[in-house]
Amino acid sequence: MGQYIQKLFSGTSNRELTAKIAEQANLPVGDLVIERFSDGEIWVKYNENLRGNDVYIVQSTNPPGDNIIELALLIDGAKRASAEKVNVVIPYFGYSRQDRKDQPRVPISAKVMMDIFTQAGADRIITMDWMKGEHLSEFTAYNNNKELSNKLGQALWDFYMHQLHNLKKVHADPHPGNFLVSKEGDLIALDFGCMKSIPTEFYVPYFELAIEENIENPEFFLKKLYELEILREDDSPEEIDFFKELFYELLSLFTKPFNQEVFDFSDPLFFQKITELGERYSKSTELRKMNGNRGSKHFIYINRTFFGLYNLMFDLKANEIQINNYKKL
Repeated sequence: MGQYIQKLFSGTSNRELTAKIAEQANLPVGDLVIERFSDGEIWVKYNENLRGNDVYIVQSTNPPGDNIIELALLIDGAKRASAEKVNVVIPYFGYSRQDRKDQPRVPISAKVMMDIFTQAGADRIITMDWMKGEHLSEFTAYNNNKELSNKLGQALWDFYMHQLHNLKKVHADPHPGNFLVSKEGDLIALDFGCMKSIPTEFYVPYFELAIEENIENPEFFLKKLYELEILREDDSPEEIDFFKELFYELLSLFTKPFNQEVFDFSDPLFFQKITELGERYSKSTELRKMNGNRGSKHFIYINRTFFGLYNLMFDLKANEIQINNYKKL
């Protein structure tokens, strides 16, 4: 295997920008040949070894046609040269606004573009767009429009439920800086750098405990605590009792919204209980005496996700949230 190093290459669309990126990153721009035959065909060749390297390719997709083909060939060439990872930086992503089926018999062109690049071998695609709006924390500081609060809260809830239940991948650190509110009153999501995958072996037992009758079934509850790595085979009876009580309280509280069709996230009592639970166990001398590192890393990520999400929903004072609305989208 080759040495794992970063290499930066430029397509023909953004050579000047790539040079500036290289200067800031303290990297040379890689040696790459891009030629065109007399009939317009594009030919590319990397003039250096890419085996085992972390490759970055800078190329916009517009004007359409040639730049798209060129980028696909650059990705494929890097992959066939045994690059460890192919990262595509698209400063201007043409077709990005054609991201939905807004009328009959039309394609979702943004998805078509993503399919081309991922099928060619892109491991990661980095692009950008100008999004204008007010930070969520600034908006919630003065907003008293309940209808708008519920609209934004529903969008936020559906956004996270789609990640959790459909994508099985979630942004595990939600906070106000991740969102803007547009002048039209729409929620804009940005800055998603902490994405965590949710494996099936974790997802199934965790959300089985989101069902109230399962949490209230002592035998079933105990079994799932072992599956979630909260309890261990070498735990003492004292440890089993302590952690059963702790996680019964925690999971009963965190999964409460899932046992209602409509939930009021503006309820100060619900939010107060979450805050008090965290404070109480952070100061627990009993917890410090035991081996308190419990639960898989996925358990930690998911609980952190819910804690952040519930904070945002409380700040919005969203009080009429349809919990299963995401299933209809």
